[in-house]
Amino acid sequence: MIGLSDSYQIYMVLWTGQALNFYLTVQNTMPGKWAGRYAGVS
Repeated sequence: MIGLSDSYQIYMVLWTGQALNFYLTVQNTMPGKWAGRYAGVS
């Protein structure tokens, strides 16, 4: 049986992977690049 901490770590790894994948996808779009430059300037 998987402990609560183990399942929580697995959940966090999966969630972080999804968030990173989403972030990279947004960065590869023109609006994402524009927003990135705007955030970097301001």
